[in-house]
Amino acid sequence: MLKRIKRRLDLVKTEIMKEVTYAFARERPRKLVFDHLPKCAGTSLNAYLMSHYPRRKIFVIDGVHSHASVERFKRMSERKRHGYDLVVGHYANALFNDVHPDCLKVTLLREPVDRLVSHYYYVSTREKHYLHQTLKARNISLEAYADPELSTELSNWYTTHFSGMTLSEANRHPDEAVAKAIEVLETKYDVVGIVEELYAFVARLRQKARLGHDYGETRVNTTKNRPKVDTISSQARQNITEANKLDIAVYTAVKARLAQNGSAG
Repeated sequence: MLKRIKRRLDLVKTEIMKEVTYAFARERPRKLVFDHLPKCAGTSLNAYLMSHYPRRKIFVIDGVHSHASVERFKRMSERKRHGYDLVVGHYANALFNDVHPDCLKVTLLREPVDRLVSHYYYVSTREKHYLHQTLKARNISLEAYADPELSTELSNWYTTHFSGMTLSEANRHPDEAVAKAIEVLETKYDVVGIVEELYAFVARLRQKARLGHDYGETRVNTTKNRPKVDTISSQARQNITEANKLDIAVYTAVKARLAQNGSAG
C-alpha cells in the first residue's frame, strides 16, 4: 500500500516538474510523431520521448486497440489534434495528415531476423499478447513462427507498413513494393534509424527535436532469455529470412543510406 502511494506521488511529482519545465523553457521540444514498429525498441524510445512533454500534450495510440485509437484521434477537432506535441504508437503513420503540420515524423527499424526472434520470445512470455494463446495452443516453434497467417507483423511488415501495399500485392510485385517503402521512408519521415545504431539515432533525434536530456542506459520492455540470432537453428533462420526477404531489402537500404550520410539524418 505504502509503495503504491509512493509511486503515485513520484508520478505526480514528475508530471509537475515536466509542466514547470515546459512552461518556462526557453526553447520547447518540437512537435513529434513516432511511428512505433513492433519489437523495434519502441517502448524504450516512447518512455524517453514522453519524459520531455507534459502528459496532457501526449497522445498514445492504444496498443491493444490501435485502429480504434487511430480513428478516435482522427475524429477530434483540428484544434485538439494540433494541440498534441507528441503522438506515439503503432500505426502512427496513419495520422501523418492529421497531426500538426510541424510535427517531425520519426521511426526506428531493427534487423528483420533479429526482430522476429525477439518477437517470438516476447510473445511466448506475455500472456496478454494477442498471439500468446495461439502460440501455446498450437505449440508453434520459432522455425514455424514467421507465418503471415498468424499475424501481418511476422512477414515483410516494414514493406507493407510503409508502402501501403497488401502482403499479396507486395509478393506479386516485390521490386515495386521495396522501392515504394524506401521512397516513403526517405520522403515522409524526418528521422529514420536502426536499433543496432540506437544511440547515433537518438543523437540525431535530440538535435532535430530539441530534446533536453540524454537517452541514458535504461531499456524498457526488453525480451529476456532470448537466444542471439547466431545461435538459432539454420532452419529457423532460413524460414524467417524467406518470409521477410523484402523487409531485409528495405532494412539494408536504410542501413546503407545511414552509412553513406554518416548517420546525419
